[in-house]
This record gives sequence, C-alpha cells and structure tokens, in this order.
Amino acid sequence: MLHEMKHPVSDVALTILRAQDTCTTAFRQQTQRVALMVLAECLRTMPIDPVRVTTPVGEADGCRPVGRLVVVPVLRAGLAFTSAVEQLCPDAELMFAGLARDETTAEAHWYMDRIGDVSGAFVVVLDPMLATGGSVGQVVARCLERGATAVVVGCIVAAPEGVAEVEGRFPDVRIVTAALDSHLNDVKYIIPGLGDFGDRWSGT
Repeated sequence: MLHEMKHPVSDVALTILRAQDTCTTAFRQQTQRVALMVLAECLRTMPIDPVRVTTPVGEADGCRPVGRLVVVPVLRAGLAFTSAVEQLCPDAELMFAGLARDETTAEAHWYMDRIGDVSGAFVVVLDPMLATGGSVGQVVARCLERGATAVVVGCIVAAPEGVAEVEGRFPDVRIVTAALDSHLNDVKYIIPGLGDFGDRWSGT
C-alpha cells in the first residue's frame, strides 16, 4: 500500500532537490530533511510495547521498541539515508544491498548482498528513487526469503510504474514516498523527477 507524504517541510525541500541548479551541498542538506521525514513515517508501524516510566514528578505511560529492527539502504543512493538512521533509530541493524541498473535493459543486477538472516525482523528498505521497482522488488523478496516479518519501503520520489510493480508482487508491503511523480520516460527515468539522485548527492 502507498503512503504519499504531504507536508510543507518536505515539499519545500523536494522543490530544492528538483531544481537543476541546486549545488551538491544544498542537495545533501535538503536530502537530510526529507530523509528524516520519510524514515520517521516508515517507522510508524514498527512493533512497540507499552512501558511505564517514572518522571521527576510522577508516572507516565510510554512505549519502547520490541524485536529486531533492520534497515537496508540500497546502494549507492540509499547511503543518503544513513544520517537519518543514526538520528532516529541508532540501535537498528544496518545491512546493505548493492544493485546496478543495466542502462540498455533498465534491469537491476546484484553486485553485493549484505543482507543476512533477518528472521522475525521489521525491515525498512531505503532507496531514494523508486522507478521501475525492479531493484527494490529484488531486495524486498530477499528480505522476505530470509525471514523478515514485515517490510516497509521508503523513498523520496516514486513513479506509478514502480509502485505498481512492488504492490503487485508484495501487496502487504507499505511504500512511503515524499512524492509520487507522473511517469517513467522511454529510458526509465522518473518524470519530472530530479535527475540521477546518486550522481547529484555524491557530487559526481
């Protein structure tokens, strides 16, 4: 199921990310703003237990995380989420998936798999751009094969084609995005999108 965030803070940041004249420094800064919000929304459904704590002046009901939390950035662009992970869930287990897109066929191929046993874990897969859904779909499938109890996908920009691909294969997987764009062009880039996220974030 798809959850498209609607918030002025993320909308303003995304506007700066889309602009072709945004420098690398500003691109990274605005990415952090959106990434924090996307990850926070991804964690909305993570398992928690109630707990009662003593404050300086009384008692209060609260909650605490329960079970394993695993975060899987999809390389290389998914590394842009690591600062948000450190801030929001520093105790999460970090695992990595490396896939490269064939520019002729637009199909994604594995070049690194650092997804271990995720039995019983709540898993968040992070990839800034959900275009065709091919790479994210492969990562989600691998996490489920290796025992994940639930998987949530977080991205900054998504195309309807990618959302349909993931939802079609995994109807129980929640997708969180800051923006759902119009479509993919003939070379499978998101329109209007923001260009090649990995290149713009890394400054290459």
